Amino acid sequence: MRIPLDGLQFAYTDEGRADGHGGSPIDFVHGFPLTRHCWQPQIDAFGPVCRTIAPDLRGFGDSDSSS
Repeated sequence: MRIPLDGLQFAYTDEGRADGHGGSPIDFVHGFPLTRHCWQPQIDAFGPVCRTIAPDLRGFGDSDSSS
């Protein structure tokens, strides 16, 4: 998925249980120079019990680097 913010497009993964019964969502933020895809094993593991969100930070993966 992608979301516009300040003239840039940011890519993110939003998966898992989002029905309100899984507790708080987990946000996975990658380090330099990785992308959101490094978190896929954790997203797969936690998805059945809670919502997981993993963005590509600006300039990494599928997110824009400048406007």
